[in-house]
Amino acid sequence: SIWAAGAALAQHILLPSDQRRIKALPSTWKGLNVLELGSGTGIAGLAAAAQGANALLTDRQPSLPLMEQNAKLNTSIVERGGGHVSAAVFDWLAPPPKEVQERFWDLIIAADLIYAFAAVDPFAQALDTILGPGGSSPVPVDDDETGQPQKRQKASEQHRQATRVFYAHTSRSDDLDVQMNRRLAEKGLMMQSLGRPSGRPVGAINQVVLDRVELFEISRCKREGGC
Repeated sequence: SIWAAGAALAQHILLPSDQRRIKALPSTWKGLNVLELGSGTGIAGLAAAAQGANALLTDRQPSLPLMEQNAKLNTSIVERGGGHVSAAVFDWLAPPPKEVQERFWDLIIAADLIYAFAAVDPFAQALDTILGPGGSSPVPVDDDETGQPQKRQKASEQHRQATRVFYAHTSRSDDLDVQMNRRLAEKGLMMQSLGRPSGRPVGAINQVVLDRVELFEISRCKREGGC
């Protein structure tokens, strides 16, 4: 099923940039590498792909058939937008799969992933692993003699870019939100509220629920010694 934060994030991505209530998202998605965490149905990642992004939907093994099916069903829409979409298994309790590790990600998007205390630590760990100490996912260098991309980051600063992370969140409790912020801070990550994205009712998701969704940008702390 589609949850409110996923629907709100997808709708916001699909809006023309001049109609968005929140201006932090890219004005164009064409050619961007976009990683969606905890995709479920893949609605946000599919929206990015329909706007021209190269999107990878990820979730645990049971969700893979659904992600692949939805990617196939939306092939024509994605192709018309000039994008590409694929799916892979990413269990946050395990190291990231090669599909995640071997590409630089311009953006990471996610929605409604922190709905229970058990999800907090794995989410923080997954982001910390992908972003690395510099706040950037690995940048593959030239292929080696075997034809395989090398997995180390380019050392030169001119090749380093910041990976931006956007997370659409529906608050369940103050205690859960405090725990989420605390665990992220312990990993050297901070959350900045960008406001509430504009969304419209779809299916069983009504306006009241959509109005509770808040969009955050998560990034590496700029201060030494933590957030």
